[in-house]
Amino acid sequence: MLQRSIGEMVQIKTLCCDEIWSVCIDSIMLEHLLINMAVNARDAMFDGGVLTIETECVDISEKESLPDIGISPGSYVTLVVSDTGTGIPDHVQDKIFEPFFTTKDIGKGTGLGLSMVYAFVKESNGAIHVYSEEGKGTSFRIYLPRATDDIVLETAICPPLREAAGGTETILLAEDEEEIRHLTSLILEDAGYTVIEAENGEKALEILIETNGLNIDLLFKDIAMLGDINGVQLAARAQVLNPDIKLLFTTGYAKGFIPDMELAQDYDVIEKPYQPKHLIQNIRDVLDTVKMPLRKA
Repeated sequence: MLQRSIGEMVQIKTLCCDEIWSVCIDSIMLEHLLINMAVNARDAMFDGGVLTIETECVDISEKESLPDIGISPGSYVTLVVSDTGTGIPDHVQDKIFEPFFTTKDIGKGTGLGLSMVYAFVKESNGAIHVYSEEGKGTSFRIYLPRATDDIVLETAICPPLREAAGGTETILLAEDEEEIRHLTSLILEDAGYTVIEAENGEKALEILIETNGLNIDLLFKDIAMLGDINGVQLAARAQVLNPDIKLLFTTGYAKGFIPDMELAQDYDVIEKPYQPKHLIQNIRDVLDTVKMPLRKA
């Protein structure tokens, strides 16, 4: 999956310890985290390079602890993702986990990827540390607390929320940022849904016209997308083709700054960065709710 996501120009190396401790974490989200970080690494290696993934069991002493980033004394499993790319300039390293901060060109990224990684690590009671040198590459080291035997047993017995909240419907996903679209698609497919991806409103409309909108149960779209058709305009056209289609919006920006946002104010909107369990539950709730027509201006 990683190799398909990052292409053939990047070599993947794995250095995993033979006997790994257990951690209490959402395994599906961990996969998404790896894909997200791999895509970011690929973008930093314009001419190809090496992506290295390492795991290790470590005991952190009081002397080795880093309380400023949340690493306290204890036993951890570390996951290290390193690349041989361009590196991160010193003056922006303390900003990379902030939502909407990005060093990519306009239109090529919103900066939500690493903020979602950071949120998930913190939600898992872990910590993340970054080391980077310009021209040499970047290394992200994630610390996940070792789980006790009681936690491991409890986790094994209790089924995860995502299995209960999924479905088999078909979802058209319109998202203009590649890494978010790819990760969202994987989350929904893991929950059992069939996902059709569209990189902008125009492409999504083409898909709707080709199918007459009849084979799509839900349209999940970013409100603000590059191109001539934003998410609200796309939703209105989708309902002309299929009055029964369900709608769910997403945005990473304040409602007051989104064109035509007032037309979607009666609809569910999930804010970025979203966590998988929240996304899946929102999708299920919308599919199970009686649909309202999109209000006209």
